[in-house]
Amino acid sequence: MLSPSSRRRSLPTWAFGLTLAVLIGGALTGYLNAHRLIGNERLVAHSDDTLVDLNRLLSALRDAERSQRDYLLTENEAYLRGYRDARQRVQREIAALTDEVSANPTQRSRLGTLREQIGQKLTELERTISLEKIGDHAGALAIVRGSASGALMDDISARVAAMRAAEYALLDLRARQSERSSRLTVAAIVAPTLIGALLLALVFFLSHRGMKELEEADRHKDEFLALLAHELRGPLAPLRNGVELVKRSGGAEELRGRACALMERQLEQLIRLIDDLLDASRIARGKIELRMARIELGGLLREVLEVKRPLIEAAHLELQISLPALPLFVHGDAMRLTQVFRNLLENACKYTEAGGRVEISLAPERCEAVVHVKDSGLGIPADKLDAIFDMFVQVNRSASRSQGGLGIGLGLAKRLLVLHGGSIEALSEGPGRGSQFVVRLPLLTQERGRITATADGASAAAT
Repeated sequence: MLSPSSRRRSLPTWAFGLTLAVLIGGALTGYLNAHRLIGNERLVAHSDDTLVDLNRLLSALRDAERSQRDYLLTENEAYLRGYRDARQRVQREIAALTDEVSANPTQRSRLGTLREQIGQKLTELERTISLEKIGDHAGALAIVRGSASGALMDDISARVAAMRAAEYALLDLRARQSERSSRLTVAAIVAPTLIGALLLALVFFLSHRGMKELEEADRHKDEFLALLAHELRGPLAPLRNGVELVKRSGGAEELRGRACALMERQLEQLIRLIDDLLDASRIARGKIELRMARIELGGLLREVLEVKRPLIEAAHLELQISLPALPLFVHGDAMRLTQVFRNLLENACKYTEAGGRVEISLAPERCEAVVHVKDSGLGIPADKLDAIFDMFVQVNRSASRSQGGLGIGLGLAKRLLVLHGGSIEALSEGPGRGSQFVVRLPLLTQERGRITATADGASAAAT
């Protein structure tokens, strides 16, 4: 039996082999499901074309009947041109439908009956026009007003409606198949990639830690994969529904607009999730780049609060802001610091009940700019105050106010602040008593001197 150290040394070989097998298997499964999805989408497009052609066929036949009756009433030859054009359209649509339903025996049989009925109707129309031309107006009107003529048109309309209903049923079936194939395709692509990345991380972890820590890592891995699958699956159904709404909206711009807005929100959620995963990966590999510049921290906080104000209002929370009148400058990456405070505000909103309070303040302390983000929410157990900054850890995952997430936000915030030469600390008096995050960033040298001078002047004035 191998000792723990021997197992750790032999792990990379089988881990890399397993990773390669998972990636190849996932790629093959993803390809097969993507191929099935593409084929199903072609069938959906085929059904859409069939529905359009059925509508055009019925419309052309009605146009022919309308032009025939207008000619009988007015004897205006211009209506005969419209009649002949409508007949040609009827023949074109029948030819198109013959090709489209050739692979469906039931629809092909219905189309055969429909073609015969339309032929009878066109013969009837042609006969009335011939009678009108030879002066037998009464005979032509007798045919038009006869019950057989109306019944034939009703039968044709019912036949077209039955064919449309069959195509809608096929669309619903194919929509469900496409949704299932989409989920399988995403799972086949994302899951193997994540599993492979986690296995490689596991190799590194085991080379530096004991077997007890390895078991803990396995548990976190399983929880993370389950949570990630849930988070990725959430937006897929609304996205699919949005696509179907757009397809069936026709000219309804309001419906199309709502569907597009729905899809945009879900895509933003997916993009945010993937961006967080990519940032976590970049930081872990030391590949993240900071674009450092002189930043006025109060202005940056105001911008973050302005963007997140709708979220705070939607959660029915009271927001209290305390920012200094004088500017405080730090050296940092504005985008990354915005990401830090955005994550802290979102965390406060996520775990604070409606009617609660969120406070944010900024003040200089010695040579640092100190930001306090405080909430009256669920609080943090004392033994978890440090663990919440670990990647993929959620202390209050089962809480009623929890709104999902992968447990990345606070871990990213801490690592980004460390890259800026700053720090973050979590404080809480316990569960149900709220929490507070204290962020410290070094002030620029000239800013430190200005604050010191201001403090000395205030002391002299007080004396």
